[in-house]
Amino acid sequence: AFDFNGKNVTFNGNGFAASPQTAGSCQFAVSNPAGGGSLTFNSVNLSGFKSGNLGGGAIYANSDVIISGGASTFLNNQTTGSGGAIYANSDATLIARDGDLLFYGNRDNTGAAGEKANALYTHNSGGNNTLTLAAVGGKSIYFYDPATSRSGTNLTIAINNGANYTGAVVFDGSRYPGATPADIADRTSALHGDT
Repeated sequence: AFDFNGKNVTFNGNGFAASPQTAGSCQFAVSNPAGGGSLTFNSVNLSGFKSGNLGGGAIYANSDVIISGGASTFLNNQTTGSGGAIYANSDATLIARDGDLLFYGNRDNTGAAGEKANALYTHNSGGNNTLTLAAVGGKSIYFYDPATSRSGTNLTIAINNGANYTGAVVFDGSRYPGATPADIADRTSALHGDT
């Protein structure tokens, strides 16, 4: 795992791609909310990461998470905890500015009876956090896996706020067409908060 304890870290560039070389726990993390810090990704492809009960198959953050800039993909990441691709315990901002953002094949609660597709989980244990989803004209954020949050929390959800954000934020569960309760969970986003 890469742990950037209380630091501001930015990954830039031209399709930066990361995947673990061997099976096991591997993720990017900002783990110290008291120390502040943020984790920013621009034009990245994160696939095949696995993490344990902490959560966040590819990214675990107790501080702000920002996915922005060029095209980025989160494919086939998994965790035995919550948040197939991303676990955010603070504000999370996803902006499709110079390319699309895509989430597909990410799973949480792996190895358990409750295993399901999941792109993003916001835990929000600290109080009033914000999930911002925005796409400029002609760009999109595609959630082929659901986004979820802990129930009973104060999560503000902002979708395409601002004149520059006229693109699409798409929640599409059609890749999980079955009728069983597990299939329905695979395609259902549940974000608890205000929009």
